[in-house]
Amino acid sequence: MNYFEIFEIPVGYRINEEMLLQSYLRKQSAVHPDANGAESAESARLNVAYRVLLDPIERARHLLEINGKEADKVASDFTSEMFSWREKYESLTSTREKEIFREKLSTRVSELIDRLYDLENNMDEFEKYYSLLRFVSSFREKIKSDGYDWN
Repeated sequence: MNYFEIFEIPVGYRINEEMLLQSYLRKQSAVHPDANGAESAESARLNVAYRVLLDPIERARHLLEINGKEADKVASDFTSEMFSWREKYESLTSTREKEIFREKLSTRVSELIDRLYDLENNMDEFEKYYSLLRFVSSFREKIKSDGYDWN
């Protein structure tokens, strides 16, 4: 299912969020159970599609999927960077060091999202950078509560 088509917006990583919102609200008003007793399944489908397209990481995943690319593929190009992040985190001892590290991960996530905008017309490169983005983002989430454990 192509979520871009559902909302009648151009397929691409760059989206017009206002256009997406207006389409979402228009379609939701026609199917929302509170408004007219319609099927809630259609309303739920619209909610999922809207959330995916609003989130830059999920939107990237969806874009890869509709272009026949592997969203779960791990790009070997970035293996050394991934290991470097892991090793660095494991060497940290103070809470402050870990906070700074998480901030660096957040900055890297932002950089990778920006890179995806530049690559939206090159799905092979887009796929590689999405793989790194997925790793860094997931790593950041896992260590947020300082509960990340490699064992």
